[in-house]
Amino acid sequence: MVFQKVLILKRYSNKTPEDVNKIVTTEIILRAIKLSRKKNRQIFISVTTVGKGTEILQMVWLDNFKPELIFIGYNILLGAFTRLTVHVYEGSDKFHYGIIEIGSNCKFGAGTGMGPIKLEDNV
Repeated sequence: MVFQKVLILKRYSNKTPEDVNKIVTTEIILRAIKLSRKKNRQIFISVTTVGKGTEILQMVWLDNFKPELIFIGYNILLGAFTRLTVHVYEGSDKFHYGIIEIGSNCKFGAGTGMGPIKLEDNV
C-alpha cells in the first residue's frame, strides 16, 4: 500500500503508520504532563495523509484530535456524512486511540462510521 504525502508535517514524512503512532503517543503524554495543571487549553490540529485521486464529499468528519493518525490511500471515495474517529473516551479518564489506515481503490457509502482499523486495497 503506497500513500502520497500531501501537506503532512515534516516530522511525520517518510514514517510508517506504526512509527507515527509511536511519535503521537509520546507527544500526547508529554503534552498531558506539560498542560496537566493548566485550564482552558486547546490541542492543535494537524494534517491527515490523503492519496491522489481521493474524493471527500460534504460533511465528512475526520477526527480533529489527531488527524495525522488517519492514512487514506489512492482513489478513495468517502461518501457524505462519513465519520473517521481515531479516539474514544470512556469516562473516568479512560482514553483509547489508534490508527485508521485505508488502502487504495475503496468506496464508503454515505454515513459510514469507522474507528481505528486497517483496511486493505479494493474494499
